Amino acid sequence: MPVRIVSEWTRPVGRAPRPVGGPLPWEIAHHGVVGNIEESKPRLYLAEKVVDDISRRSREGAIRRREDMGLLLGDWAMDAEDDPYAVAMNLLTGSLDASPVAVKFKMEGLMKVAHDLDDLEYPYVIVGWYHTHLDLGCFLSDKDIKTQEGGFPHTHQVAVVVDPMRKQAAAFANGPEGHGSIWAVMKSYTEWGGVERHE
Repeated sequence: MPVRIVSEWTRPVGRAPRPVGGPLPWEIAHHGVVGNIEESKPRLYLAEKVVDDISRRSREGAIRRREDMGLLLGDWAMDAEDDPYAVAMNLLTGSLDASPVAVKFKMEGLMKVAHDLDDLEYPYVIVGWYHTHLDLGCFLSDKDIKTQEGGFPHTHQVAVVVDPMRKQAAAFANGPEGHGSIWAVMKSYTEWGGVERHE
């Protein structure tokens, strides 16, 4: 079924102080990291409720031996030093076709996601997606990279991979060498003041 864009609008990039970042319940897998991890600024902040949802869903999926996935909704901004970051405030998902090594939305799951997006009462930004690997570690497979390229190609969009069996997570951002080619620091947060935009 082809998709037809009926309208679109662009809003300016806003500036906002970063949330105060906190720990995550997973060990962070540092695959392919270049440079000093401790000095890297976070690219993605996950609201505590998003962290809780991902943790619960990924554990339940591991028990059923099925991968899980969903969209990360929120906003993105530039900090005082002109460094971009994204904030995931909500997790959105639908029914999935999942196995121990693959996951995708069923058609009815995609339709539910589309309806849920229409029902949102705030101007959301899709800041990325998450999916799980079951005891395989945290990396982007060739198929994951194609998903990132086709569905999440912008600089503010991050792919999060969680391995609930190894209790690990990693995030990947888009960079000059390709989609999902940059390891991204992520943190949890409890409060964020939001973005000031001047139209």
